[in-house]
Amino acid sequence: MKRVLIVDDELLVRVGLKTTIPWEDHGYKLVGDAKNGKEAIDLITEKKPDIILTDISMPFMDGLELIRLIRKNYAQMKFIILSHHDDFKFAQQAISLGVIQYILKHELTAENLLTALNNASNDMPVEQFLLADNNKLLEVSVENETNSNAEMEKVLLNNQFYLNNDFYIIVSVHINEDFVESKKITLQFIKNLALEFLSDLPFKSFVNFNEKEIIFLLNLKKQTTIQTIKKIMQSVNENVKKILDVNLLIGISEKGNKKEEFKELYIQSQRAKEQSYFSRKNVMVYQKESDYGYDEKILFDNDLLESLVVSGCIRQVEKLLTELFQQIELSKNFNKLECVYSELLRLFNKLSSKKIEQEIGNFSAFVEVQRFILEQYISLSNKYIGGTERYSIHIQKSLSYINKYYSTDLSLAMLANFLEINKSYLSSLFKQELGINFTSYLTKVRIEKAKELLTQTDFKMYEIADQIGFDNPYYFSKVFRDLTGVNCKEYRKSHYKKE
Repeated sequence: MKRVLIVDDELLVRVGLKTTIPWEDHGYKLVGDAKNGKEAIDLITEKKPDIILTDISMPFMDGLELIRLIRKNYAQMKFIILSHHDDFKFAQQAISLGVIQYILKHELTAENLLTALNNASNDMPVEQFLLADNNKLLEVSVENETNSNAEMEKVLLNNQFYLNNDFYIIVSVHINEDFVESKKITLQFIKNLALEFLSDLPFKSFVNFNEKEIIFLLNLKKQTTIQTIKKIMQSVNENVKKILDVNLLIGISEKGNKKEEFKELYIQSQRAKEQSYFSRKNVMVYQKESDYGYDEKILFDNDLLESLVVSGCIRQVEKLLTELFQQIELSKNFNKLECVYSELLRLFNKLSSKKIEQEIGNFSAFVEVQRFILEQYISLSNKYIGGTERYSIHIQKSLSYINKYYSTDLSLAMLANFLEINKSYLSSLFKQELGINFTSYLTKVRIEKAKELLTQTDFKMYEIADQIGFDNPYYFSKVFRDLTGVNCKEYRKSHYKKE
Protein backbone atom coordinates (compact mmCIF):
# COMPACT_ATOMS: atom_id res chain seq x y z
CA MET A 1 0.00 0.00 0.00
CA LYS A 2 1.50 3.34 -1.11
CA ARG A 3 1.96 5.94 1.63
CA VAL A 4 0.75 9.50 0.86
CA LEU A 5 1.47 12.81 2.62
CA ILE A 6 -0.53 16.03 2.02
CA VAL A 7 1.19 19.44 2.24
CA ASP A 8 -1.02 22.53 1.86
CA ASP A 9 -1.52 25.72 3.86
CA GLU A 10 -5.28 25.77 3.23
CA LEU A 11 -7.20 23.83 5.89
CA LEU A 12 -10.20 23.23 3.64
CA VAL A 13 -7.97 21.85 0.91
CA ARG A 14 -6.31 19.42 3.33
CA VAL A 15 -9.68 18.27 4.64
CA GLY A 16 -11.09 18.03 1.12
CA LEU A 17 -8.18 15.93 -0.12
CA LYS A 18 -8.61 13.49 2.75
CA THR A 19 -12.20 12.88 1.71
CA THR A 20 -11.89 13.14 -2.09
CA ILE A 21 -11.38 9.42 -2.64
CA PRO A 22 -11.60 6.26 -0.51
CA TRP A 23 -7.84 6.04 -0.18
CA GLU A 24 -7.36 2.53 1.15
CA ASP A 25 -9.87 1.06 -1.31
CA HIS A 26 -7.48 2.14 -4.06
CA GLY A 27 -4.27 0.97 -2.40
CA TYR A 28 -3.17 4.20 -0.68
CA LYS A 29 -2.66 5.13 2.95
CA LEU A 30 -2.67 8.72 4.22
CA VAL A 31 0.20 9.04 6.70
CA GLY A 32 -0.33 12.70 7.64
CA ASP A 33 -0.71 16.29 6.51
CA ALA A 34 1.30 19.49 6.97
CA LYS A 35 0.42 23.16 6.48
CA ASN A 36 3.80 24.24 5.07
CA GLY A 37 7.06 22.87 3.71
CA LYS A 38 8.96 23.37 6.93
CA GLU A 39 6.46 21.29 8.91
CA ALA A 40 6.40 18.69 6.15
CA ILE A 41 10.14 17.94 6.41
CA ASP A 42 9.78 16.51 9.91
CA LEU A 43 6.81 14.38 8.86
CA ILE A 44 8.64 13.14 5.77
CA THR A 45 11.63 12.10 7.87
CA GLU A 46 9.34 10.25 10.29
CA LYS A 47 6.72 8.76 7.93
CA LYS A 48 8.79 8.32 4.75
CA PRO A 49 5.84 8.61 2.32
CA ASP A 50 6.01 7.25 -1.23
CA ILE A 51 3.97 10.11 -2.73
CA ILE A 52 3.65 13.76 -1.65
CA LEU A 53 0.75 16.01 -2.69
CA THR A 54 1.91 19.61 -2.27
CA ASP A 55 0.84 23.16 -3.02
CA ILE A 56 3.34 25.67 -4.46
CA SER A 57 2.57 28.87 -2.54
CA MET A 58 2.93 28.31 1.22
CA PRO A 59 4.45 30.29 4.12
CA PHE A 60 7.95 29.58 5.49
CA MET A 61 8.87 27.24 2.62
CA ASP A 62 7.06 26.86 -0.71
CA GLY A 63 6.39 23.60 -2.50
CA LEU A 64 9.17 23.91 -5.08
CA GLU A 65 11.79 24.54 -2.39
CA LEU A 66 10.43 21.58 -0.42
CA ILE A 67 10.86 19.33 -3.45
CA ARG A 68 14.42 20.52 -4.02
CA LEU A 69 15.37 19.72 -0.43
CA ILE A 70 13.64 16.34 -0.30
CA ARG A 71 15.11 15.21 -3.63
CA LYS A 72 18.61 15.33 -2.10
CA ASN A 73 17.87 12.59 0.45
CA TYR A 74 14.81 10.80 -0.93
CA ALA A 75 15.30 10.50 -4.67
CA GLN A 76 12.60 7.82 -5.01
CA MET A 77 9.75 9.93 -3.63
CA LYS A 78 7.16 11.08 -6.14
CA PHE A 79 5.53 14.53 -6.11
CA ILE A 80 2.17 15.74 -7.42
CA ILE A 81 1.58 19.50 -7.36
CA LEU A 82 -1.86 20.98 -6.71
CA SER A 83 -1.84 24.69 -7.43
CA HIS A 84 -3.91 27.79 -8.18
CA HIS A 85 -1.17 28.97 -10.59
CA ASP A 86 -2.15 28.49 -14.25
CA ASP A 87 1.34 29.54 -15.36
CA PHE A 88 3.65 27.41 -17.51
CA LYS A 89 6.72 28.79 -15.67
CA PHE A 90 5.58 27.13 -12.44
CA ALA A 91 4.80 23.92 -14.32
CA GLN A 92 8.16 24.07 -16.09
CA GLN A 93 10.02 24.35 -12.77
CA ALA A 94 7.94 21.53 -11.34
CA ILE A 95 8.65 19.19 -14.25
CA SER A 96 12.37 20.01 -14.07
CA LEU A 97 12.30 18.84 -10.44
CA GLY A 98 10.77 15.51 -11.39
CA VAL A 99 7.14 16.22 -10.51
CA ILE A 100 4.87 13.50 -11.90
CA GLN A 101 1.83 15.72 -12.46
CA TYR A 102 0.72 19.35 -12.09
CA ILE A 103 -3.01 19.74 -11.35
CA LEU A 104 -4.84 23.06 -11.08
CA LYS A 105 -7.00 23.10 -7.95
CA HIS A 106 -10.06 24.39 -9.75
CA GLU A 107 -9.84 21.39 -12.10
CA LEU A 108 -9.24 18.81 -9.36
CA THR A 109 -11.57 15.82 -9.35
CA ALA A 110 -11.47 12.42 -7.68
CA GLU A 111 -10.82 10.88 -11.10
CA ASN A 112 -7.83 12.99 -12.14
CA LEU A 113 -6.32 12.81 -8.63
CA LEU A 114 -6.56 9.03 -8.68
CA THR A 115 -5.07 8.95 -12.18
CA ALA A 116 -2.13 11.08 -11.00
CA LEU A 117 -1.60 8.82 -7.98
CA ASN A 118 -1.65 5.72 -10.17
CA ASN A 119 0.84 7.31 -12.58
CA ALA A 120 3.13 8.05 -9.65
CA SER A 121 2.74 4.51 -8.30
CA ASN A 122 3.40 2.77 -11.59
CA ASP A 123 6.22 5.00 -12.80
CA MET A 124 9.89 4.10 -12.56
CA PRO A 125 12.23 6.22 -10.45
CA VAL A 126 13.22 9.38 -12.32
CA GLU A 127 16.93 8.62 -12.10
CA GLN A 128 16.51 5.19 -13.70
CA PHE A 129 13.80 5.48 -16.30
CA LEU A 130 16.19 5.94 -19.20
CA LEU A 131 18.54 3.25 -17.92
CA ALA A 132 16.09 0.50 -17.01
CA ASP A 133 16.55 -2.78 -18.84
CA ASN A 134 12.91 -3.25 -19.81
CA ASN A 135 12.97 -1.36 -23.10
CA LYS A 136 14.58 -4.03 -25.29
CA LEU A 137 11.57 -4.68 -27.48
CA LEU A 138 12.38 -2.17 -30.20
CA GLU A 139 16.07 -2.96 -29.99
CA VAL A 140 15.25 -6.58 -30.70
CA SER A 141 12.58 -5.99 -33.33
CA VAL A 142 13.97 -2.88 -35.04
CA GLU A 143 17.67 -2.30 -34.57
CA ASN A 144 19.07 -5.81 -34.98
CA GLU A 145 18.08 -7.65 -38.14
CA THR A 146 19.59 -10.95 -36.94
CA ASN A 147 17.23 -11.37 -33.99
CA SER A 148 14.74 -14.17 -34.41
CA ASN A 149 11.03 -14.21 -33.71
CA ALA A 150 11.76 -16.46 -30.74
CA GLU A 151 14.00 -13.77 -29.23
CA MET A 152 11.27 -11.19 -29.76
CA GLU A 153 8.69 -13.42 -28.10
CA LYS A 154 11.04 -13.87 -25.14
CA VAL A 155 11.42 -10.10 -24.70
CA LEU A 156 7.66 -9.65 -24.92
CA LEU A 157 7.08 -12.38 -22.35
CA ASN A 158 9.73 -11.04 -19.95
CA ASN A 159 8.06 -7.63 -20.08
CA GLN A 160 4.57 -9.10 -19.69
CA PHE A 161 3.60 -7.37 -22.91
CA TYR A 162 1.00 -9.50 -24.63
CA LEU A 163 0.13 -8.13 -28.04
CA ASN A 164 -3.34 -9.50 -28.62
CA ASN A 165 -5.32 -6.58 -30.09
CA ASP A 166 -6.09 -6.18 -33.80
CA PHE A 167 -3.22 -4.07 -35.16
CA TYR A 168 -0.03 -2.19 -34.27
CA ILE A 169 1.31 1.28 -34.99
CA ILE A 170 4.51 2.98 -33.88
CA VAL A 171 4.64 6.67 -32.90
CA SER A 172 7.96 8.53 -32.72
CA VAL A 173 8.01 11.72 -30.62
CA HIS A 174 11.11 13.91 -30.92
CA ILE A 175 12.06 17.05 -28.94
CA ASN A 176 12.90 19.51 -31.70
CA GLU A 177 15.15 21.78 -29.63
CA ASP A 178 18.72 21.37 -28.47
CA PHE A 179 18.53 23.73 -25.50
CA VAL A 180 15.80 21.97 -23.47
CA GLU A 181 16.85 21.53 -19.86
CA SER A 182 16.16 18.28 -18.00
CA LYS A 183 15.47 16.27 -21.15
CA LYS A 184 14.90 13.06 -19.18
CA ILE A 185 12.23 14.67 -17.01
CA THR A 186 10.63 16.35 -20.02
CA LEU A 187 10.47 13.03 -21.87
CA GLN A 188 8.87 11.35 -18.90
CA PHE A 189 6.26 14.11 -18.69
CA ILE A 190 5.50 13.74 -22.41
CA LYS A 191 5.16 9.97 -21.98
CA ASN A 192 2.73 10.34 -19.07
CA LEU A 193 0.73 12.98 -20.91
CA ALA A 194 0.45 10.86 -24.07
CA LEU A 195 -0.64 7.77 -22.15
CA GLU A 196 -3.19 9.87 -20.28
CA PHE A 197 -4.69 11.13 -23.56
CA LEU A 198 -4.72 7.56 -24.91
CA SER A 199 -6.32 6.14 -21.78
CA ASP A 200 -9.88 6.25 -23.16
CA LEU A 201 -8.94 3.84 -25.97
CA PRO A 202 -8.69 0.04 -25.81
CA PHE A 203 -4.91 -0.31 -26.23
CA LYS A 204 -1.69 -1.79 -24.93
CA SER A 205 1.56 0.13 -25.10
CA PHE A 206 5.29 -0.33 -24.93
CA VAL A 207 7.46 2.78 -24.56
CA ASN A 208 11.12 3.12 -25.44
CA PHE A 209 13.36 6.16 -24.76
CA ASN A 210 16.57 7.55 -26.12
CA GLU A 211 18.32 10.88 -25.61
CA LYS A 212 15.77 13.12 -27.37
CA GLU A 213 12.99 10.78 -28.42
CA ILE A 214 10.15 8.57 -27.20
CA ILE A 215 8.92 5.65 -29.27
CA PHE A 216 5.44 4.29 -28.56
CA LEU A 217 4.46 0.84 -29.81
CA LEU A 218 0.66 0.77 -29.62
CA ASN A 219 -1.43 -2.39 -29.92
CA LEU A 220 -4.96 -1.26 -30.79
CA LYS A 221 -8.47 -2.51 -31.48
CA LYS A 222 -9.82 -2.25 -35.03
CA GLN A 223 -12.38 0.42 -34.08
CA THR A 224 -9.51 2.85 -33.42
CA THR A 225 -8.43 4.77 -36.53
CA ILE A 226 -5.03 6.26 -37.24
CA GLN A 227 -6.74 9.65 -37.53
CA THR A 228 -7.87 9.25 -33.91
CA ILE A 229 -4.26 8.65 -32.88
CA LYS A 230 -3.19 11.67 -34.94
CA LYS A 231 -5.71 13.93 -33.15
CA ILE A 232 -4.55 12.63 -29.77
CA MET A 233 -0.90 13.30 -30.58
CA GLN A 234 -1.81 16.79 -31.82
CA SER A 235 -3.38 17.43 -28.41
CA VAL A 236 -0.22 16.15 -26.73
CA ASN A 237 1.91 18.48 -28.86
CA GLU A 238 -0.31 21.51 -28.14
CA ASN A 239 -0.31 20.87 -24.37
CA VAL A 240 3.46 20.30 -24.19
CA LYS A 241 3.95 23.59 -26.06
CA LYS A 242 1.59 25.40 -23.70
CA ILE A 243 2.99 23.96 -20.46
CA LEU A 244 6.72 23.54 -21.19
CA ASP A 245 7.22 25.77 -24.26
CA VAL A 246 8.89 22.82 -26.02
CA ASN A 247 8.38 21.96 -29.69
CA LEU A 248 7.82 18.35 -30.72
CA LEU A 249 8.00 16.48 -34.02
CA ILE A 250 5.64 13.50 -34.09
CA GLY A 251 5.56 10.74 -36.72
CA ILE A 252 2.94 7.99 -36.91
CA SER A 253 3.38 4.77 -38.90
CA GLU A 254 0.82 2.89 -40.94
CA LYS A 255 -1.04 -0.07 -39.41
CA GLY A 256 0.70 -3.41 -39.05
CA ASN A 257 -0.68 -6.86 -38.26
CA LYS A 258 2.45 -8.90 -37.50
CA LYS A 259 5.28 -8.53 -35.03
CA GLU A 260 7.65 -9.11 -37.94
CA GLU A 261 6.53 -5.72 -39.30
CA PHE A 262 7.82 -3.73 -36.29
CA LYS A 263 11.02 -2.74 -38.09
CA GLU A 264 9.15 -1.38 -41.11
CA LEU A 265 6.63 0.43 -38.87
CA TYR A 266 9.51 2.00 -36.93
CA ILE A 267 11.14 3.23 -40.16
CA GLN A 268 7.78 4.68 -41.27
CA SER A 269 7.34 6.53 -37.96
CA GLN A 270 10.83 8.00 -38.27
CA ARG A 271 10.13 9.12 -41.84
CA ALA A 272 6.77 10.58 -40.81
CA LYS A 273 8.50 12.39 -37.94
CA GLU A 274 10.80 14.04 -40.49
CA GLN A 275 7.80 14.87 -42.67
CA SER A 276 6.05 16.44 -39.65
CA TYR A 277 8.59 19.29 -39.73
CA PHE A 278 6.64 20.49 -42.78
CA SER A 279 3.24 20.25 -41.04
CA ARG A 280 1.75 23.25 -39.26
CA LYS A 281 0.83 21.04 -36.28
CA ASN A 282 4.12 19.09 -36.37
CA VAL A 283 2.27 15.76 -36.48
CA MET A 284 2.24 13.50 -39.55
CA VAL A 285 0.98 10.06 -40.50
CA TYR A 286 3.44 8.29 -42.79
CA GLN A 287 2.86 8.66 -46.53
CA LYS A 288 4.81 6.84 -49.19
CA GLU A 289 7.81 8.71 -50.50
CA SER A 290 6.52 8.46 -54.07
CA ASP A 291 3.67 10.76 -53.04
CA TYR A 292 6.19 13.57 -52.47
CA GLY A 293 8.57 13.13 -55.41
CA TYR A 294 11.71 12.50 -53.37
CA ASP A 295 13.84 11.74 -56.42
CA GLU A 296 13.22 15.12 -57.97
CA LYS A 297 16.18 17.47 -57.76
CA ILE A 298 15.68 20.83 -56.06
CA LEU A 299 16.25 23.53 -58.68
CA PHE A 300 18.27 26.38 -57.19
CA ASP A 301 20.10 28.99 -59.28
CA ASN A 302 22.63 30.46 -56.85
CA ASP A 303 24.09 32.94 -59.37
CA LEU A 304 20.65 34.26 -60.36
CA LEU A 305 19.70 34.86 -56.73
CA GLU A 306 22.94 36.76 -56.08
CA SER A 307 22.39 38.88 -59.20
CA LEU A 308 18.82 39.76 -58.17
CA VAL A 309 19.89 40.70 -54.63
CA VAL A 310 22.71 43.03 -55.65
CA SER A 311 20.41 44.60 -58.24
CA GLY A 312 17.87 45.36 -55.55
CA CYS A 313 15.13 43.38 -57.33
CA ILE A 314 13.06 42.70 -54.21
CA ARG A 315 9.99 41.20 -55.87
CA GLN A 316 12.05 38.85 -58.03
CA VAL A 317 14.09 37.76 -55.00
CA GLU A 318 10.92 37.02 -53.07
CA LYS A 319 9.42 35.12 -56.03
CA LEU A 320 12.57 33.03 -56.58
CA LEU A 321 12.89 32.07 -52.90
CA THR A 322 9.17 31.32 -52.59
CA GLU A 323 9.35 28.93 -55.56
CA LEU A 324 12.46 27.31 -54.05
CA PHE A 325 10.73 26.69 -50.73
CA GLN A 326 7.64 25.37 -52.51
CA GLN A 327 9.84 22.67 -54.09
CA ILE A 328 11.28 21.75 -50.69
CA GLU A 329 7.86 21.68 -49.05
CA LEU A 330 6.57 19.40 -51.80
CA SER A 331 9.46 16.98 -51.22
CA LYS A 332 9.04 17.06 -47.42
CA ASN A 333 12.70 16.13 -47.20
CA PHE A 334 14.55 17.64 -44.24
CA ASN A 335 18.00 16.79 -45.62
CA LYS A 336 17.29 18.80 -48.76
CA LEU A 337 15.99 21.68 -46.66
CA GLU A 338 19.13 21.60 -44.53
CA CYS A 339 21.41 21.68 -47.60
CA VAL A 340 19.53 24.56 -49.24
CA TYR A 341 19.40 26.49 -45.95
CA SER A 342 23.19 26.17 -45.52
CA GLU A 343 23.76 27.41 -49.08
CA LEU A 344 21.39 30.36 -48.59
CA LEU A 345 23.20 31.36 -45.39
CA ARG A 346 26.58 31.09 -47.13
CA LEU A 347 25.40 33.39 -49.93
CA PHE A 348 23.79 35.85 -47.52
CA ASN A 349 26.96 36.10 -45.41
CA LYS A 350 28.96 36.69 -48.59
CA LEU A 351 26.74 39.64 -49.61
CA SER A 352 25.98 41.19 -46.22
CA SER A 353 28.10 42.86 -43.56
CA LYS A 354 25.69 41.46 -40.96
CA LYS A 355 26.49 37.75 -40.67
CA ILE A 356 23.83 35.14 -39.86
CA GLU A 357 24.76 32.24 -37.61
CA GLN A 358 21.24 30.95 -36.97
CA GLU A 359 21.27 27.11 -36.80
CA ILE A 360 18.41 25.34 -38.54
CA GLY A 361 17.85 23.43 -35.30
CA ASN A 362 16.66 26.68 -33.69
CA PHE A 363 13.51 26.62 -35.83
CA SER A 364 10.57 24.50 -34.75
CA ALA A 365 9.00 24.11 -38.21
CA PHE A 366 9.58 24.54 -41.94
CA VAL A 367 7.40 27.68 -42.10
CA GLU A 368 9.73 29.44 -39.62
CA VAL A 369 12.76 28.67 -41.79
CA GLN A 370 11.00 30.02 -44.86
CA ARG A 371 9.91 33.23 -43.16
CA PHE A 372 13.35 33.84 -41.71
CA ILE A 373 15.14 33.45 -45.06
CA LEU A 374 12.60 35.58 -46.92
CA GLU A 375 12.84 38.33 -44.33
CA GLN A 376 16.65 38.37 -44.38
CA TYR A 377 16.93 38.41 -48.17
CA ILE A 378 14.23 41.04 -48.67
CA SER A 379 15.95 43.26 -46.13
CA LEU A 380 19.32 42.68 -47.80
CA SER A 381 17.91 43.44 -51.29
CA ASN A 382 16.36 46.60 -49.91
CA LYS A 383 19.75 47.79 -48.70
CA TYR A 384 21.25 47.33 -52.16
CA ILE A 385 18.81 49.91 -53.58
CA GLY A 386 19.40 52.33 -50.72
CA GLY A 387 16.18 51.43 -48.93
CA THR A 388 15.25 53.27 -45.77
CA GLU A 389 13.54 50.45 -43.83
CA ARG A 390 15.07 50.47 -40.40
CA TYR A 391 13.70 47.24 -38.97
CA SER A 392 12.93 43.72 -40.15
CA ILE A 393 9.38 42.69 -40.99
CA HIS A 394 8.88 40.87 -37.68
CA ILE A 395 10.06 43.82 -35.61
CA GLN A 396 7.92 46.25 -37.63
CA LYS A 397 4.87 44.07 -36.97
CA SER A 398 5.89 43.74 -33.32
CA LEU A 399 6.12 47.48 -32.78
CA SER A 400 2.73 47.97 -34.40
CA TYR A 401 1.18 45.22 -32.25
CA ILE A 402 2.69 46.59 -29.03
CA ASN A 403 1.50 50.08 -29.86
CA LYS A 404 -2.03 48.71 -30.24
CA TYR A 405 -2.15 46.33 -27.25
CA TYR A 406 0.29 47.86 -24.74
CA SER A 407 -2.53 48.31 -22.19
CA THR A 408 -3.29 44.57 -22.06
CA ASP A 409 -1.47 41.78 -20.23
CA LEU A 410 0.91 41.45 -23.18
CA SER A 411 3.79 38.95 -23.12
CA LEU A 412 6.61 37.91 -25.44
CA ALA A 413 4.93 34.51 -25.87
CA MET A 414 1.66 36.14 -26.97
CA LEU A 415 3.48 38.34 -29.48
CA ALA A 416 5.46 35.37 -30.85
CA ASN A 417 2.23 33.42 -31.21
CA PHE A 418 0.68 36.33 -33.15
CA LEU A 419 3.70 36.44 -35.49
CA GLU A 420 3.83 32.61 -35.65
CA ILE A 421 7.55 32.51 -34.90
CA ASN A 422 9.72 31.03 -32.16
CA LYS A 423 9.74 33.02 -28.90
CA SER A 424 13.51 32.74 -28.44
CA TYR A 425 14.11 33.95 -31.98
CA LEU A 426 11.81 36.96 -31.44
CA SER A 427 13.65 37.80 -28.22
CA SER A 428 16.97 37.80 -30.08
CA LEU A 429 15.49 40.08 -32.79
CA PHE A 430 14.51 42.67 -30.15
CA LYS A 431 18.01 42.74 -28.69
CA GLN A 432 19.66 42.73 -32.10
CA GLU A 433 17.57 45.47 -33.76
CA LEU A 434 16.36 47.62 -30.86
CA GLY A 435 19.21 47.10 -28.41
CA ILE A 436 16.79 46.24 -25.56
CA ASN A 437 14.63 43.26 -24.65
CA PHE A 438 10.88 42.94 -25.17
CA THR A 439 9.95 43.80 -21.57
CA SER A 440 12.06 46.96 -21.55
CA TYR A 441 10.57 48.12 -24.84
CA LEU A 442 6.99 47.46 -23.66
CA THR A 443 7.68 49.37 -20.44
CA LYS A 444 9.14 52.26 -22.43
CA VAL A 445 5.99 52.45 -24.60
CA ARG A 446 3.74 52.37 -21.54
CA ILE A 447 5.65 55.16 -19.82
CA GLU A 448 5.47 57.31 -22.97
CA LYS A 449 1.68 56.79 -23.00
CA ALA A 450 1.61 57.71 -19.30
CA LYS A 451 3.38 60.98 -20.08
CA GLU A 452 0.67 61.82 -22.61
CA LEU A 453 -2.10 61.09 -20.10
CA LEU A 454 -0.36 63.07 -17.37
CA THR A 455 -0.01 66.15 -19.56
CA GLN A 456 -3.31 66.00 -21.45
CA THR A 457 -5.86 64.65 -18.93
CA ASP A 458 -6.91 64.98 -15.30
CA PHE A 459 -6.89 61.23 -14.66
CA LYS A 460 -5.65 60.10 -11.26
CA MET A 461 -2.43 58.10 -11.02
CA TYR A 462 -4.16 54.77 -10.40
CA GLU A 463 -6.44 55.40 -13.40
CA ILE A 464 -3.45 56.07 -15.64
CA ALA A 465 -1.68 52.99 -14.33
CA ASP A 466 -4.70 50.86 -15.20
CA GLN A 467 -5.05 52.38 -18.69
CA ILE A 468 -1.45 51.66 -19.67
CA GLY A 469 -1.31 48.07 -18.40
CA PHE A 470 0.05 48.29 -14.83
CA ASP A 471 -1.89 46.27 -12.23
CA ASN A 472 -0.16 47.98 -9.33
CA PRO A 473 -0.20 51.83 -9.23
CA TYR A 474 2.67 51.88 -6.72
CA TYR A 475 4.86 49.82 -9.02
CA PHE A 476 3.87 52.12 -11.91
CA SER A 477 4.99 55.16 -9.88
CA LYS A 478 8.34 53.51 -9.13
CA VAL A 479 8.96 52.57 -12.77
CA PHE A 480 7.96 56.06 -13.92
CA ARG A 481 10.41 57.69 -11.54
CA ASP A 482 13.20 55.26 -12.48
CA LEU A 483 12.81 56.04 -16.18
CA THR A 484 12.11 59.79 -16.05
CA GLY A 485 13.98 60.88 -12.93
CA VAL A 486 10.88 62.56 -11.46
CA ASN A 487 7.63 61.30 -9.95
CA CYS A 488 4.26 61.53 -11.72
CA LYS A 489 3.13 64.58 -9.76
CA GLU A 490 6.28 66.53 -10.57
CA TYR A 491 6.10 65.57 -14.25
CA ARG A 492 2.46 66.65 -14.53
CA LYS A 493 3.16 69.96 -12.79
CA SER A 494 5.97 70.87 -15.17
CA HIS A 495 4.42 69.59 -18.41
CA TYR A 496 0.63 69.94 -17.98
CA LYS A 497 -1.02 71.44 -21.06
CA LYS A 498 -4.04 73.59 -20.22
CA GLU A 499 -6.85 73.91 -22.73
